[in-house]
Amino acid sequence: MSQADSLSYADKLTLRNALCNMQNLESLYCFVSLSTWNDVLDELAVNCPSVRELLLYINRGKESDWDESSAVRVLNGLNTVRALGIYIPNESFVTRAWCERFMSPALQTLGRSCRRLVHLTVGWTEYGLDGLLDLRLPCLHSFQLTIFLGRKPISVGSHHSVP
Repeated sequence: MSQADSLSYADKLTLRNALCNMQNLESLYCFVSLSTWNDVLDELAVNCPSVRELLLYINRGKESDWDESSAVRVLNGLNTVRALGIYIPNESFVTRAWCERFMSPALQTLGRSCRRLVHLTVGWTEYGLDGLLDLRLPCLHSFQLTIFLGRKPISVGSHHSVP
């Protein structure tokens, strides 16, 4: 895929054609930017209805790339996913204001949309974690949280802490 801020028509077509050949895909690990993740997940929802495990590593973006209505639509399309990982490392675009604007709505949408989620892995900064308190995921059996403090991740969960 291109390194541009959003997927070009050619990149979308390439992605669509690749996913059409993977209709039985059950697990996907994906590096995306904030401006391309909607395109990737839209194609995934249409072409790979059997996806059960999805890991998104959002590795760049800017505040203006977050579109809440698109995020709601995309997350609503993930109702087959049972294991979801979302990682947002502590990059320069991650500010307290950005977290309040992105993380809280994303977590609320996740709670409303992914009702069948069994395993959730979240990697954020220390900002915006209060949204986790409002999650209502009745089928959730395991949860792993990684908090990025500066450039050093600290894992928190049912397992041991990793400094």
